Amino acid sequence: MSNKRPFTHNEAYCVMQYESDDGKTTELLWNSRDGVTPFCVTAKDNETTLQHVRWGEDKREPFYQPEPGMRCFVDLTKERAQQLAKESVEAWFSDEEKRAFCEKGGVTREQLLVVKTNEMDFACKNKQPDIIEATPEWVATLVRPRVQRRVKWEQA
Repeated sequence: MSNKRPFTHNEAYCVMQYESDDGKTTELLWNSRDGVTPFCVTAKDNETTLQHVRWGEDKREPFYQPEPGMRCFVDLTKERAQQLAKESVEAWFSDEEKRAFCEKGGVTREQLLVVKTNEMDFACKNKQPDIIEATPEWVATLVRPRVQRRVKWEQA
């Protein structure tokens, strides 16, 4: 066996704790990938900011079985990136102040969509994370990569 660790990022495949500043909202998130994760995320209520806390208690679980409803970090897909770009543009043009700002600057919805799409393509190409809620169907897709990962790790 080599001394080379079988992952690149410290938070690879970790179950991590996120918590609000007041400590009233906490959530465990699993990083299903060998990729970086954000320091802060928005809670399920879409309002509260949660910060990654107690890093020393992160638990590496490459073969973790998330329960349905648990949120997990995954690689951002091109399809999801396009969806997020469209949602961002709609949010801008639904906000009166932001819409007025765009109109004053002569920026159309279509132009903003090009900018947001380029931003999200960049994020996707750079393996930025997305957050999903685990479903039984998604959990079932984890089996094959886990077997491949276990073999790779045993050979490392």
